[in-house]
Parts: sequence; structure tokens; C-alpha cells
Amino acid sequence: MNTTDITEFDLVSIGDDTAMNDDSGPQTHLFEDRVMKLGVIKIKERNSSGARAIILYNTEIGDDINISPLSLVMKGEKLPDKTKWSGSPVRAS
Repeated sequence: MNTTDITEFDLVSIGDDTAMNDDSGPQTHLFEDRVMKLGVIKIKERNSSGARAIILYNTEIGDDINISPLSLVMKGEKLPDKTKWSGSPVRAS
């Protein structure tokens, strides 16, 4: 885990054998229309989140997922097991 970008640690679940690379992070809050909104992020097992990738709230990342560097997982996404994602917002690759 090479990141300190976990602000609301009680809203984040990170499974075993998961790599959070340089400055990547789960972002559990956003301000929308001047209202702070919070949500949980579930990251299951054997995942890799590339450098500076961001995962927004109300998201579930399945097992064996690879998220490329500089990617953005939008709020409410559910990424299925054994897939690769890249881009901003992410798309299957």
C-alpha cells in the first residue's frame, strides 16, 4: 500500500493481496451541489490500482481486477471479477 489517500477509513474495505500504488486511493466523499455526500467502497481480493487512480464512493471492485494508472472509477460502479479497466472514466480494456 503506497498511498495515504484514505480519508474515511471506516468506509473502506480492502481485501487481501491488493496493491494500492503510488497516490492511488478510494475517495469516499464528494461535494455535489454544495452538499457533502459519503459512501462505502469495497475492494475485494487480488486487485491492483495503478498510480494516481481514483475510486469514487458507492463502488464495489470484484476479485482479480486491474485498474490502470490515472484511471477514474465513477461512483456507483460495480466492476466484475477478472477484468481490466483504464481511462477516465474507466472502460473495460
